[in-house]
Amino acid sequence: MTDEELGDLARRLVVRRKADGRGVYDKRAKAELVAEAGRPERSISRLARQCGINANQLTRWLREDRDSRGERVCAIDAALPSPFVPMTIEAPAAPSPPQGAASISMQVRLPNGAVIDVRDGDYDQIKALLNTLGSLPCSASTRV
Repeated sequence: MTDEELGDLARRLVVRRKADGRGVYDKRAKAELVAEAGRPERSISRLARQCGINANQLTRWLREDRDSRGERVCAIDAALPSPFVPMTIEAPAAPSPPQGAASISMQVRLPNGAVIDVRDGDYDQIKALLNTLGSLPCSASTRV
């Protein structure tokens, strides 16, 4: 489409303006503009500017046109191989209790002054306590 044809299209596009400033558009001119904007070498922004409309409006018209024809913007061709590679991830094995450790003693001082004192705890008890403490929010990080 030449600049002269584009100027003619711009003159025919807006039929009138409503009281609130919104435009009423000629359906045939709108269809021509959408067809022109659908060409890959055309800049939607530049085309909208040349026709005196907002680029977002033209983009909306293009989207509505695609939807009415049942086209999908991001359709994936089923014949193409998937770009994703299947992977299997195995969870790491849980650590086994240390050999020869019959009992463990531990003392934890919390920021609020509380003290947790565990004497002669077994491996599973200490592990559960540490997991619980690790999942709690730190008071220093929650201060605003």
